[in-house]
Amino acid sequence: MLEELKAKPSECIMIGDCYNDIGATQVGIFSVLIGNNYTKEFVPNLKIKNFQELMNIIDFDKCMLKPLQLMEEN
Repeated sequence: MLEELKAKPSECIMIGDCYNDIGATQVGIFSVLIGNNYTKEFVPNLKIKNFQELMNIIDFDKCMLKPLQLMEEN
């Protein structure tokens, strides 16, 4: 799919609520797990409680993740 979009894994983010979604981490895609569906096999880059928290991690004006330092301040 990345080839079709002409995108690099570092330009993508995978947001999901189960370990199947977090498998994207294995190919270098930043993964965000929503909720408590944690598994030891796949560790997400970031874990949030609900979709509303996405507002704190994504800069929608720039279409990118906010720097970690800014995310910790919110």
